[in-house]
Amino acid sequence: MAPTIPDPSAQAAPPPVAQAGRVEAHGIDFIPDAERHGRARELFAVWAAGGADLSLPVGILVSAAVYVAMMRVYRPAEVPRG
Repeated sequence: MAPTIPDPSAQAAPPPVAQAGRVEAHGIDFIPDAERHGRARELFAVWAAGGADLSLPVGILVSAAVYVAMMRVYRPAEVPRG
């Protein structure tokens, strides 16, 4: 099996900028500084998606359902008009 860590002396030119459909060459190996590109702010969507889950929307729906159910059972006293 071939080693996954590239030999620095055997590398010619850095590969072109990442394009859609290209296969990742390094996987989880160390990425040399010469091949790194992009900025941290470009990863915001990835970081935000990793932290997003369904607990907030589900919590809001459950809270609203409990509130509606309680208002049906414990109706506030009606104020007489007149």
